[in-house]
Amino acid sequence: MFACTRNTKEHESIVSANTKAYLVHAALLTLGAEVGHPVRFQPEYLPPAGTEIEVLVRYLDEKGKIQTTRAQDWIKDNHTGKPMAYPFVFAGSSF
Repeated sequence: MFACTRNTKEHESIVSANTKAYLVHAALLTLGAEVGHPVRFQPEYLPPAGTEIEVLVRYLDEKGKIQTTRAQDWIKDNHTGKPMAYPFVFAGSSF
């Protein structure tokens, strides 16, 4: 999991966001994103689906300069050591 809302699953996420999940969901719908589904393994494998979402991270570096990078660059493939190669998709929410 890349991101979660505050006070939920920070121990499983790279970042936490001070927002409500339903607001992010509503914003993506307002922008025209279509809900898909998370990865499925039963009865057979089905990859996640939904509108591709570009997730960017903005932060201040050690010199105080604003940096912007793709969220995939913060996720490493354990086998290759390279950044995540797949896009994020809007799989939807379970609320």
